[in-house]
Amino acid sequence: GAHRTKRSGRPWTFVTIIHGFNDKITALQFEWAWQNVHKSKSFREAVGCDKLAKKMRKRLGLKARLEELRILLRECLPFCLYSLVVYFPEEKYR
Repeated sequence: GAHRTKRSGRPWTFVTIIHGFNDKITALQFEWAWQNVHKSKSFREAVGCDKLAKKMRKRLGLKARLEELRILLRECLPFCLYSLVVYFPEEKYR
């Protein structure tokens, strides 16, 4: 919430938009898993160990967040089972 949005760097731009969730609850679960990869059981199982998940969370920047997104979408249950659509509105992020 407010903790993440009060940081500098505004105006914010959308890097990616993910849609196709069955309901709001699933979308919120995905959002939480992406913001808390070091706590997410499915993410930790996908990467193989807790230490690696915690190490990945310490990485900074857009490239790190997109790598986490790739793992969530391809390897983490239940998210890899959904027909989610990932859209990159700006050409430079594709």
